[in-house]
Amino acid sequence: MSIEMAVRVEQRAVEWLAANVAFFDPQNAERRLELLARKSLIELALLVGLRVRTDPRPLSDAYRELLDGVERVYRRASYRDLAARDPRALLLYAATHAAMRLCGREDAAFHHVLGQQAAGRYAIHFERIPYRHLDLVHTLELCGIEAPPLARSEAVLPLSLLAADPSIVQLSDSDLYAITHTAFYATDFGRQPRRGGTTLPLGRTLDLLEGLLTVTRGRRNCDLVGELVAACACFGHVTSPELERSWCLLAATQRDDGHVPGPPGVLPPDVDDLPPDVRVWATCYHTTIVAALAGLLARSARPSGRDLSARIARSAADVPAADLTEALSRACRRLAAGGTLHDRVAVLHAEQRAPCGLLSRQDVAALFAELETLWDGAFDVPAVRGDELLVLDEAARSWQIESSGLRGLRERLAQEVARLPPDERPAPLALIAAGIPPTWQPSAATRLEPADFLVETVARSAQRLATLVDLAGLPVADDPAWQQVVETYAEAATAACREYRLLETAALLRGLCALGQAHHRVARDLAEYLLRQQTHEGWFGHPGIDDEVERERQQRGWTRAVVVALAELGAAWQEAANRPAALRRPA
Repeated sequence: MSIEMAVRVEQRAVEWLAANVAFFDPQNAERRLELLARKSLIELALLVGLRVRTDPRPLSDAYRELLDGVERVYRRASYRDLAARDPRALLLYAATHAAMRLCGREDAAFHHVLGQQAAGRYAIHFERIPYRHLDLVHTLELCGIEAPPLARSEAVLPLSLLAADPSIVQLSDSDLYAITHTAFYATDFGRQPRRGGTTLPLGRTLDLLEGLLTVTRGRRNCDLVGELVAACACFGHVTSPELERSWCLLAATQRDDGHVPGPPGVLPPDVDDLPPDVRVWATCYHTTIVAALAGLLARSARPSGRDLSARIARSAADVPAADLTEALSRACRRLAAGGTLHDRVAVLHAEQRAPCGLLSRQDVAALFAELETLWDGAFDVPAVRGDELLVLDEAARSWQIESSGLRGLRERLAQEVARLPPDERPAPLALIAAGIPPTWQPSAATRLEPADFLVETVARSAQRLATLVDLAGLPVADDPAWQQVVETYAEAATAACREYRLLETAALLRGLCALGQAHHRVARDLAEYLLRQQTHEGWFGHPGIDDEVERERQQRGWTRAVVVALAELGAAWQEAANRPAALRRPA
């Protein structure tokens, strides 16, 4: 179905671009938009050139209007002279020439100017980041101009961000553009997936691209969604649930006239006074071109002849479980050594979910004995988490321990919770499941609805969802209505990592596990991120302060949260590993 949707999106986008082709002419732009118009022209030329390369049928009227519009600028002597006068902008003019050459409209004088620049010792060799260099080399190849050996793709691709298989949760938007553009140039836009003898591990690469699709859909950023869909098509990957959801977003966002709104912040504040039609063009042209490009590449992709979804699933199943177990063991030892009751409950939680072998029955019995003297002041009732009480209750049953302290805590907690306003009460299901008689009607507590988890802060939402799902055992992961929650948590996780909010990061990891996404690329990268925050003493987190008392207080809180999240992740990984292959659901 996504291919039919892709064709419709492409057709409508190209029609809007054709209707606005005059805006792509730098001579028609006011001075402050002239550079933007020059950039937009090469992107338009790229789209037309790829259309001619990938589809042997005659151009539609809309595509022909785009080609004529690009050629009008290309034929001007003043435009050719700019290519000779500005060696740093060689790529800008070479891209236009490459498109005209692909369309059979090459100008010999323009080709000579570009050849002269490439033969010099500056235009090709001044410092560029890898994907920009790949862009230049690829464009010169399309122009029929040979790049020096050291500048060719096979020498540059291993230095790229895409080849490094980076952590999703730490990437910026500019990093994402570097990844998608590397995919374009490394595969010649899907025409030569193994060009230059260089290849990328296919399963791992598509795992990265599909993981990024989840994050960018969470941002509702159609510009990056379109780029990632196009990048997948370059590897012959055009059909999967992730791609289907992405095409649905692009199709739903596309306006009736065919344009696709761009992300906020595209234009600087000093152009707020632009006429409405110019402003719409300036903010939407790139996303609309990307949507058309994604449709063109998807419908003309060369199938790999391999089950790419299976390759992605195998890549997702390759998780560093040993590293996680060792890190949990170190952190639990730290928490168990003279910690608070909250610390020991976190250790108990880890032992029940992903056993580290740190606790014996005697240790657990001693913990419950403490409750008899500590329960009266151990918990600040308004801040009680249902999952902590559940851990104690579950442990008492599994270790067959009778605890008057636990009974006393339940009774007092039931009384205190009944006095709280409804919106401040802990998750009712947790309290009920732990044996506290309900003194209120928990309305929708027994039925989880996706909308209920999109109206509060993501950290609180994810924490609550993890507790409720753990208790109720509801199969929310198989419900398409929960996809927006998955995407919201995935996007929020990247922001939490960038801003070093470890409590929120841990909560979001728990939420993703509750949604059945323990093997999702975002969850795996979140786990790796948290593991890399462990100190040599065994704590999680680096507070950035010198006061030792305050450092330990903050690290204890972070470590409790991370231990619980990693233990739940480890349990989910182990459950998936033990499940019969026929019953496993691809990540």
